[in-house]
Amino acid sequence: MVWMGIDNEYQHNGYGQKLMEQIFFVIGNISNVIGVSLFAVCAIKDSQSYFTKFGFIDVSEGIGNTKGDQFMAITIEELRIILK
Repeated sequence: MVWMGIDNEYQHNGYGQKLMEQIFFVIGNISNVIGVSLFAVCAIKDSQSYFTKFGFIDVSEGIGNTKGDQFMAITIEELRIILK
């Protein structure tokens, strides 16, 4: 997946939550097949706090110029806890 987002008109209605739950479910299933251990995103500045709510942490250190974007990640183990 390259980009995802909820149009401003539809934000704050739970659509983002549902979308993330589905993405987590798919990533969890994929990890069972190919051994993925980390789910990483490049979060634009306006979405960083949103990903933090799901347990993502900043892993940007040492990456260089991210132009305000932040590389964030969550382990598959933590992701599975969220899905329970």
